[in-house]
This record gives sequence, C-alpha cells and structure tokens, in this order.
Amino acid sequence: MAYTDLYDFLVALAKHPSLREILARKDSAADQLMAEAGLSPTEMDLLRAGDEAALRKYMGDEYAKAVMISLKP
Repeated sequence: MAYTDLYDFLVALAKHPSLREILARKDSAADQLMAEAGLSPTEMDLLRAGDEAALRKYMGDEYAKAVMISLKP
C-alpha cells in the first residue's frame, strides 16, 4: 500500500474501518501504516494526536472541505 500524501491517506481511512482500527492502536503497526503511506513526521504527529481541527488547518481549506476526516474506528 503506497499513498503519496496525507489527503489520500485520510480518504483511505474514511473508506476502510480496518485502517482506522490499526491507527487507533497507536503501536508499531500504526507507525508502520503511516510510514508506508509516506507521511511526514509532522503528519504522523497530527494523526497520533487525533485532533481533526488541527488536521483540517494543516491541510488547508481546499483539501479539508473535500475529505471526511474519520480517525476513530
């Protein structure tokens, strides 16, 4: 699985509860999932924090409006 940016990763999370379950564990599997997605350390930290408002701010209005951010399983 290779996602090129945070937007694609969030879209995948919205579509696949199994990915959200892995991310929610906050263990090495979650770190591996984010690393395989090609996320930057900043993006990984944002996802670990689970702060949807901070994610939307980081992404900017153009992308944030287009994606349903769903981090919880």
